[in-house]
This record gives sequence, structure tokens and C-alpha cells, in this order.
Amino acid sequence: MVHWGLHDVWILPNFAPMYIKVQTRTKVGTDGKKHSSVYPRLYESYRDCDGKIRQHYLIPLDLDDLPSWKDRYAMCHVLNDMVANGPSLHLNESPVTCKAREVYGQLAEKGLLGDAKKVEERNRRQQAAALVEESLKNVRPRQAGAELVCLEALKRLKLRSFLASKGWSKSKIDLAMIQIAARAIYPFSEHKTVSYLRDNSALCEFFGIEPKEITKDKLYRSALDLYSLHDGIEDYLHDRVCSMFDLEDTVYLFDLTNAYMESTKLSELRQFGRSKEKRSDCPIVVLGAVVNKDGFLVRTMIFSGNTADCATMQDIMKSLNPPSSDGKKKIVVMDAGISIEDNLKWLRENDYDYITVRRGGSTDDYKIIGDHTVTVEDVKHQSIEIQFAEIENLNDTLLLVDSHAKTLKEKSMHDKAAARFEDGLKAIKKGITTKGGTKKRDKVNERLGRLKERCSSVQKDYDITFTYDDKDTVTDMTWTRNPEKASLRSSGEGKYLVQTSLKGYSEQQIWEFYNVIRRVEAVFETLKTDLDIRPVYHQSDEAIKAHFNLAVLAYWVVSTTQYQLRRKGCKISWHEVKRIADTQVVVSTIAKRVDGNEVEVRQCTEPDQQLSDLYKKLELTSPPLKRRRKICVVHFSEVKKIDT
Repeated sequence: MVHWGLHDVWILPNFAPMYIKVQTRTKVGTDGKKHSSVYPRLYESYRDCDGKIRQHYLIPLDLDDLPSWKDRYAMCHVLNDMVANGPSLHLNESPVTCKAREVYGQLAEKGLLGDAKKVEERNRRQQAAALVEESLKNVRPRQAGAELVCLEALKRLKLRSFLASKGWSKSKIDLAMIQIAARAIYPFSEHKTVSYLRDNSALCEFFGIEPKEITKDKLYRSALDLYSLHDGIEDYLHDRVCSMFDLEDTVYLFDLTNAYMESTKLSELRQFGRSKEKRSDCPIVVLGAVVNKDGFLVRTMIFSGNTADCATMQDIMKSLNPPSSDGKKKIVVMDAGISIEDNLKWLRENDYDYITVRRGGSTDDYKIIGDHTVTVEDVKHQSIEIQFAEIENLNDTLLLVDSHAKTLKEKSMHDKAAARFEDGLKAIKKGITTKGGTKKRDKVNERLGRLKERCSSVQKDYDITFTYDDKDTVTDMTWTRNPEKASLRSSGEGKYLVQTSLKGYSEQQIWEFYNVIRRVEAVFETLKTDLDIRPVYHQSDEAIKAHFNLAVLAYWVVSTTQYQLRRKGCKISWHEVKRIADTQVVVSTIAKRVDGNEVEVRQCTEPDQQLSDLYKKLELTSPPLKRRRKICVVHFSEVKKIDT
């Protein structure tokens, strides 16, 4: 058995051209023992046309007469001096000088002295490395700007550290990061995500992963694994953003939305219910969310589609960390559909304050306190008037909200509803008076009942009378609009009561607390429009939960990015952020050299001014991907001489 190994010994200062390199050969003898032999060789170093340091073997060396490496070092030093300045300068006859002169003579005998060979070699390489201009082409463009924005947000959130603390491997964490970022940029099915990563995105390049290694099955498993840590991840991310941005987490916004399924198949989770998107033909799933006043999620939870809104609040609130014991109660803001008395009682018993719209929609049982009215603005900058009110035997504070814009809107809606109702009454009367029409008393009442159901908001304004004959057939129908009932209803148009457990706050302060509920509506809007949580195509309940959870994790990326921009005075949508960032791509430039080899340079395009400004606001300075260069060797023979 023979083992060959190389051992480099650099013995010259400042990287001198000539140096000794030792080759060791190990041989197993007949006695079974290893025997090593050392063979020193002389090499020279030079830089090629690409600026890279190259090695060139010159001659073997017999250094038995110089056993000390100090002497060998000195010999090389003298030898390089002889090559540069001539041998005549070294006249002493020390062993070192003699050896150097001996080696110098060997080099001269073999024609290895001088720069001619290296100059010629360099010229040949430069000619061979010249690019054929017609061969230049750009290939494999991949989007990189939006990817960098998303990965930077994940880096700030330190989600990788959290997953690592749960025992996740590097490859598993990398896949999760890619999946979350891809969801924020390209929110489609796992199958389409695989295509996106392969054909459109440079996400995999950030992690040094081949896109073909990522399959839809791996993405399915990754989404399920992420959902298994749902509550822990949300607690961690919520604490992280509060610490990172120094947020005072005092207000919780509670609301629900739902998403419809593409299949009519029912399950424990997929049930028919009241769809907020008017898709009564599809099963739905309910998503409940607690959001802080800065637009960051505190907790999300999935419920079956037939769950009543009011039945969700306590489950979500119980999953949160208990309120702090510093005496500062958190304020829960919610809509009327959630604020049943049982929920309000639970909040009071668990040291929460609350603000909500009073249930029932009726404001005729209140009494105004004083004559002080405050004018404020809503989220659309429309003026509204607010003033304190009270209801007998109610300990909570009430705020009467009177919006002129809302009054006009509701009046217009009631007028349109009244017109539809009267058109329906005319159609019923026509059936009574027309031959072959509906005349029987029970059938006419059925038609009227369906009409009242469709126009429930205005049907109480009308007094309707029928005339019957002895055969219980309707012979005539009349109606009048009761002005008193219409006036009573119209008096409440544009008005509603805000109910709160807060004490000692001004009208404007209470209104400002309540008005931030629009933030949770913005969260749902982002989830539905930018992150496409619906429609849902998954069949199993676990896959549906994982789907929602992935969208929520992507929202953390979006909300973190948007909050950073808002702090710099930049209020733009996520769609606009992606549009600007997608202008930066990574591309490979390929060209053929004269020697037949190919040169490939892969690098990012320079960001335009708009993207540079965006990066500056997000404190991003480094390019998305480092420049990479490689030479694809077509043949391994010696570079052929180029005729000039």
C-alpha cells in the first residue's frame, strides 16, 4: 500500500516567487509498519491574467546537505535574489550560497530562468480568456428585492432562534423561512409555490438550496410543523415586536372574519354559517384575532364555520397570558356582535376593561348627560359629534355617537329599501287584481311575508290592509307609510351608543380608544387581499389550520415591514412594497471565451432610486446576493496557442 500526501511549507517572506513544497510518500513495508519518505520540490508562484495566484513546478531538490529548515529558508532567499539580480553578487562559499548557486545552475540549464516563459504564458492566457462578444447572454433571472425585504423582517423577528430552541435542524428552519417569505410574496398553493421558487424567485439562492429539492409534500409537512407551535410562536413574536419597537401594549382589538371553502364537503371545522363574503353556497371557517393598537397580532384562533361570533371571545382571551398585576388593565375593543352580557361579565371578572358598540342598535332608551358636545373625526376624516349619555340601571359609561355622513348613508339605504318594498307591494296587488294571479289569502300572506323578510329595515314603517270576500279570497290591498314610525326610525339614523367600563376619561379619549378597532379590519383586509387566505382548497381540518397559520406568519412579515416604514413616514400598501422591490433581480451573464470555455457571472441588478429609498427606510444596505463568478471548462488540454 502506498499513500501519497502533500505538505506545503512556505518558507519565504512576502510571498517570494520560489519556495519549497514537500511531498511525503508513505509505504507499508513487509513488516507491516509504515515508512515515510520526504521529497522536497522547488515551485514558483505567479499571478495569472485573472489575478489569481498560481503554482508552477520547477525541479526536484536534493537538500540532504541542508538538514536545517532555517538553512533551506535562507537558500530560497538567496536563490530568489540570484534570479532577480544575478549570481555574481553572492561570492561567499557558505553551504547555503553554494546550494543556491547549484540550484540556480540547474534552472539555467533547463531554461527556467527569466520572465519570458511567464510573460508568454500570461499573454496566451489573456488571449485565450478573451470573450467572444456575440456569445454574451443573460439567463436565469430571478426576483430578489421582495425576497430580501421578507428575509430581513424574519431576521429582525428572530424566528430562526425560536425554532432552533425547539430542536429544529438548520435545513428544517431554512425551509420554514423560505415558505413564510414565499407566502408573503406569492400567496398561492403549495404546488404553485414550488413553481414560483423554481422559475421566478431567488429565495432558495439566499440559503444555498437547489429549488428542485423543495417539493409540495415538504411544504405541506413544514406548514403542519409550524402550526404545531402556533401559540408559542405568536407569544414569542408578540413579545419580540413589543421589545424591538418599544410598544406599550395596552389595547386589544378583537374581531372575527371567515373564509369560504371551495368544496361543499363538511367536517368538524368546515360548516355552513353566516359568510361575510356572501358565499352562502360554501362551507366556511371562522378566524378570530386579537390585535394590538399598532396592528400587530396578539393571538389568532380557528373556529368551525357555524360558531356564533359571541361564542369565540372567551376561548381566545383565555389562551393569552393573564393580565399584568401592575394595576393597569388592558382595554378590549370589540363590535356589538361579540359584546353579549356574559362576555362583558367575563372581562370584568378577569381584570379587563372594554369598549364596544351597545347591542340591539336601539338608542331610544338613553338620556343625554349635560349639553356638552365634542366634535371629532373618524378614520375617513369625517366629522362626528359625541357626548356622554346614560341608561337607567347601567353602570357602564355611554357615549352617543352622531355621524352626519352615516345619517346620509343610512337615509339613502332606507329610501332605496322603501322603494323596493313598495315595488313588492305593487307586485302583490297586481297579482290580486290580475286574472290568474295570486289571490288566495294564505298565498298572498306568504308573498307578503317573504317581502317583509327581504325589506326588514323598513317594513315596520307601513300599515297594510286587505279586503276579503266570503271565499277567503283577497279582493283588494292598500298600504300607507306611517310618518310617526318612519320619523322614529329616522331619528336614530347615523347614531349609535358606545359602551365602556372605563371611568374618568373624556369623550375624546374614549372615542380614540374605540376608533382604533379599524386596525383589526385592516389586518383582515391584508390577510384576504394581499395574503389570499381564501378560498381554501385543503380537505383535512389540520391542513386548513396550517394554511391559516402560514398566512398569519406571513402577516407578521408584512406588519413588521409596514410598521418600520410608517415610523419613517412612509404609508404604503404591501402590494406597493412588493411592486417596488420586484424591480431588483439576480441574473447570470454567460459568455464564451476564445479558448472555448464559458465564463458565468451571477449578480444582482443595481436598485433604482425608488428601491434605494425603500431599502434606506428599512435600513438595508447590503446587496441581496454576493457576486459569483465561475469558469465552465470545456476541455482540459493545455490552452492552445492563439494565432494573432
